[in-house]
Amino acid sequence: MELYKKSAYQKQVFARTQSLGETMRGNPRIFSRGTMISLTAALLLTQSVFSWAADTAKDVQGDVSDTAKAGIVETGDRAEISYLCRLKSGEVVAASGSVPDEQSKSGIFVTRKETGPLSVVAVRPDEPFPLRPEEPFDEAVLERLARAVAGMQEGERRQLEITALESSAKDEEYYILRMARVRTRPKVMTMPVDEYADRTGKSPEVGQSFSIDPSFPGRVTAVTGGKVTVRFNATPGDVIQTPFGLGRIYHDEKNYKLDIKARKGSLVRSGPLVGRITDVTDEIITINYRHPFGGEKLFCDVTVDKAEHAKLAASGMGK
Repeated sequence: MELYKKSAYQKQVFARTQSLGETMRGNPRIFSRGTMISLTAALLLTQSVFSWAADTAKDVQGDVSDTAKAGIVETGDRAEISYLCRLKSGEVVAASGSVPDEQSKSGIFVTRKETGPLSVVAVRPDEPFPLRPEEPFDEAVLERLARAVAGMQEGERRQLEITALESSAKDEEYYILRMARVRTRPKVMTMPVDEYADRTGKSPEVGQSFSIDPSFPGRVTAVTGGKVTVRFNATPGDVIQTPFGLGRIYHDEKNYKLDIKARKGSLVRSGPLVGRITDVTDEIITINYRHPFGGEKLFCDVTVDKAEHAKLAASGMGK
């Protein structure tokens, strides 16, 4: 493989200089002594330049090969990593792979749809983080691991501690959610066919499942007169797990109700965001989503499964 490539101009100069050299050697009498000395010097200089470039390319090739051979992750390299992160309590909060059932998991842990190593580009530890109003939990974890893998070797496993700062992109109130501690859901709901289609993306049929709250599953019981009737089912007295704490179901004539026993200080997960319950009253649960880890430090076991050296890829040697 030719690591050092001459430009079209360099090739032209080199070819002409070689041609002049051959002419000088074949017809020495047509040149004056001074001209011959100058041309000879030019030929030697040109050959020296290209010889130096070739030697330099060999040195670069040697350096890249040594680094790639060592499998050390450098800034700019792409690495496939496996990780498992825990709270100080030992509860698992994030993992690239599947987690055994016997391992204790936090309420904010969500199993990934596709398990296995994830790809990150290694960056400097002091690389600024993207400025955005919210930091999705999983992205925040990966962005911090990407700042920690430089210097690790392919196959190496390390224990890392990662932290985050509160977002300052918006004022405090932007990150606050207040929700009812007691959820109320109707036992029967009726809606226009068009509304049902907008919500579900399909035409209504009797027997179809329908839900606006996973705690209260529903099913279509009738489609008449342009209206869809959905009946929800729940068992009064049941205790179920919600993202905000355990909830007990009770009911009255028309509604089901879920009384959530939220605990101040608990971590919660709402979609991609993690927050912390900062206040609980008889009526309201208050959650703050300002800190991407809910104010916690994470303790992660990280393994570099594979490293793709950026210099190696750029040179084409990895192909």
